[in-house]
Amino acid sequence: MKYTLLNKLLPSLIRGILIPVMGACVLVLLTQGSAFNAHSAAINKINTAEDNFTVDTHSEHNSREYIIQEGDVLFISVWLEEDLREEVVVRPDGRISFPLAGDIRASGLTFAELKERIKTRLTDYIKHPEVSISFRKSGGKKVVVMGAVKHPGVYFVTGENTVMEAIASAQGFTDTASPSGVTLIREGQQNPTGLKLDLSKAIDKSDLGQNIRVQAEDIIYIPTTSEMLDRRKVIVLGEVRTPGVYYVTGGKSVLEAIASANGFTDDSVPSSVMLIRGGKENPEGKRINLNDAFKGRDVSQNVEILTEDIVYVPKKFIADVNYFMSQILGPITSGGTTVKTLSK
Repeated sequence: MKYTLLNKLLPSLIRGILIPVMGACVLVLLTQGSAFNAHSAAINKINTAEDNFTVDTHSEHNSREYIIQEGDVLFISVWLEEDLREEVVVRPDGRISFPLAGDIRASGLTFAELKERIKTRLTDYIKHPEVSISFRKSGGKKVVVMGAVKHPGVYFVTGENTVMEAIASAQGFTDTASPSGVTLIREGQQNPTGLKLDLSKAIDKSDLGQNIRVQAEDIIYIPTTSEMLDRRKVIVLGEVRTPGVYYVTGGKSVLEAIASANGFTDDSVPSSVMLIRGGKENPEGKRINLNDAFKGRDVSQNVEILTEDIVYVPKKFIADVNYFMSQILGPITSGGTTVKTLSK
């Protein structure tokens, strides 16, 4: 009886419970299988993308996003215009110079913005100019070009540039310049070394060795013809590399006189440099703090040299100026171009 009843109920149980449950299990398995396949496909796509991924540093998108800075080196060209292809350096004033376009502010702009500015300038000369800009490198060697040049200032030069090329960055000599008396101050203002260059010999190619390569932080000074005629004798003594008598042109400062003596020694005290003026007949002593001049706190400390000045760089701080003058003026004698060494 029990068996007969079970036989009667079994089909109903299979249809009502077992089949729906099995169907649900199959559906779950199918769904999980589809999800797994989709997940695997997604992973394959990611792996493929990673394998093929590259960064295009020269793309138009990246160029548009980059903000140009002082010292950057750019290459600018105009399509079908062979004369308008030039490497330019963004100057410390944020500007560049490009043929026909003149001076243009570049610092702070994107590549696309600079392109538009150049195109606007060129439309007066070229119909529909196509301008391209590529990034060469960032920064350069900072040099200061002063004196008789058309645009004195701070410039960034690249590669193995020479003194003449640095002067060209400042738009060249003025009409009153004297290329034969150029001074190059090297190793920075804290420990300057002076070099005398006769660039007139480089210009006429009689001595190309005068046109030396510049280094970072070089200061180049070009005198005028009138300054060269105004030759001032100065005695530089104490803790400098080459004490002696020097002739400097008008307008030169104490720092430049020290540079002529090949700069400070390691034992020098730039904060207590003595300047003695007026010779033995009417001497006047003044202590000057070149550290303040170096750091820009008081540039008036770097006074202009007058003829017959004596510059003394001490080994220790000078507390009593009058006592120092009484000690130093006696031993100093000059005749011609020689100076006796101070007795200890």
